Amino acid sequence: MPATPITACDATTVTLPDGRVVLAFGGCNYLGLANHPRVLRAVIEATTRYGLSTTASRETTGNAEPHEALERELAAFLGVERTLLVPDGYLANIAACQGAQAAGCRHAVLDSRAHASMKDAAIAAGLRVSCFDHADADSLAGVLEALRKAGGRDAHPTEMNSGGDGHPTGASAVVMTDGVFTVDGEPAPLAALLQTLGPGDRLLIDDCHGLCVLGSGGRGSLAHANLTDRRVIITSSLAKGLGCAGGIVAGSAADIAKCSLSTAYIC
Repeated sequence: MPATPITACDATTVTLPDGRVVLAFGGCNYLGLANHPRVLRAVIEATTRYGLSTTASRETTGNAEPHEALERELAAFLGVERTLLVPDGYLANIAACQGAQAAGCRHAVLDSRAHASMKDAAIAAGLRVSCFDHADADSLAGVLEALRKAGGRDAHPTEMNSGGDGHPTGASAVVMTDGVFTVDGEPAPLAALLQTLGPGDRLLIDDCHGLCVLGSGGRGSLAHANLTDRRVIITSSLAKGLGCAGGIVAGSAADIAKCSLSTAYIC
């Protein structure tokens, strides 16, 4: 059943169809940026200059200077080599999984309570999907070891190709988790999960509830855990902490280059 439609909203209230104005305790406009006057003025200026749509893929005629400027600023903010903007958080996970598949990952191993979009993304990328017990690094280690023993991981050296980026490719795995779980706000045990990875594996963190909330200056779950690792790929919607439309994939330059070839980005 659809939710009750609203007729207006600001950072703290919504207006209902019967005219009542009530306090808004739902939603994820964590910093109120979706309604901040400076942000709204910038939106008006941008739509006046560029229109409501770039009318084409960024790979053709739809790439604009603000896209690239925001990618640079977000990379600096998150402390990663490169970021990639996509239309929304759902497509960010698909782009990340397609990029991981291009980097040699053949399996996706998901936290059992991971957001549904991550499973959709793994399936869309053609990865073989399995799960580990919620927030349990020992369970994850067991799943990865079982895949290794089954011959589905650590491909024969003739199937390996570093591609010049220092990352071996082959039948490796991308481990997928929320940075902060949606229902109860529980943070993922990122340090413990990272310890289970092999050199060709990746850890994909959907951090839409950690970005702008956790870590120094709101830099997210990885910063909150005081971690840096080139095997990490971060995805997020921009609609929550940053209060605007869009999605982001962030990580090493090599991994993001592969994500930029995904259909989620170029189509």
